[in-house]
Amino acid sequence: MAPSSRSVGLSDSARAVLAAITPGRQVTRPELGRELALSKPTVSAAIAELEGAGLVSNTGSVQGSLGRAASVYALGPGAGWTLGLDLGASHFELQAQGLDGSELRSLSSADRSAPALRRRAAAAVRQCTTDFAGHGPLRAVGIAVPRIVPTPTPATLADPWLPDAGLDDLVAEFRLRSDVPVLPENNVNCAALAELQSGAAVGQTNFVYLQVGLRIGMGLVLNGRLIRGDRGAAGEIARLPFPFAPGSTYRPDAFEHYVGSGSLLQRAHETWTDGAPPPTVPALFELAASGHRGAVAVVQAHARDIANAALAVVAVTDPALIVLGGGVGQNEQMAPAVERVLAEYGVEIPIRTSAFGDRASVRGATSIAGDYAMTTLVGGRYPARVDFGTWAGDQLPPEVTPGR
Repeated sequence: MAPSSRSVGLSDSARAVLAAITPGRQVTRPELGRELALSKPTVSAAIAELEGAGLVSNTGSVQGSLGRAASVYALGPGAGWTLGLDLGASHFELQAQGLDGSELRSLSSADRSAPALRRRAAAAVRQCTTDFAGHGPLRAVGIAVPRIVPTPTPATLADPWLPDAGLDDLVAEFRLRSDVPVLPENNVNCAALAELQSGAAVGQTNFVYLQVGLRIGMGLVLNGRLIRGDRGAAGEIARLPFPFAPGSTYRPDAFEHYVGSGSLLQRAHETWTDGAPPPTVPALFELAASGHRGAVAVVQAHARDIANAALAVVAVTDPALIVLGGGVGQNEQMAPAVERVLAEYGVEIPIRTSAFGDRASVRGATSIAGDYAMTTLVGGRYPARVDFGTWAGDQLPPEVTPGR
């Protein structure tokens, strides 16, 4: 069984120390004592307890200010590993990662047949469990999916905007053991979590991730936590009314259709006057980067459209930062252009490009699995950034209260 804080049976001081030794961090006992206000004997006893459980290991030593060498500790092999999967319509990305932050495997695959793709992804997951059996227990599997992941409330059962839950089969297909949860999450939300953990939004507590490509979506982080909303549909800005004008009729996803990369290329073709128009969106951006007037005009107009969407988001959420991702948003021309338009509107807010590009979602799925793993080990002492919902089963410690 994948241990929880209850099954491991850690003392309170050991849980406090383990929570301080976050994934990827190395720390000495004196540092732990100062941070946690624990005595030297208490820290030493906690470290010994964690080493005995394989959760922490000595990685070396550093010279102290008084000339004494201090032992350095990090998460150990017994902490286990997690797995993240970005499962799209025609491709998947996989990332296996030790809870200590070490990367075990990273791969991608494509297949136009959705059933074949899922079978291939499931086989890759099973292969990881065989290959990494010596890396401790698999704690959780996070899966990024291009759809709303609804919360199981009465409202979701009758909401025409929310798709049929339909995730049970997916979860069952990738569940390797009953005690290893499979945690599905919207792919844009996953990308936002990746940027928060180690990307363009590190150190931020309030920011927005805007994914702009064939489709548009938003991941919202407030007070350091992903906001999913009452029904799991927060961030679905494709539903913004468009056009917003007297006499206009609301059409679902009209805004997404307008700002999608397909319509962007169509507008470029409709206005093109200088020879053959660019055949693809990347070709359009290449021409704009070279200074082609027609391409620059199209890209600048698109940046204004994205800035208008960003302005609506800023008016409601007041973020400190906006991160742009997706096939169009991650182009280096977009962030400064959107930032300039917002400045014209009197809104001074930094716009950054995604640090991870197309791999943001799989990294975020791995991050969700890692948050779950740490929460099962130390409970509420670990500041999880997401509500795991009902997919986590009954393994979370009782003091952990889900949030939305």
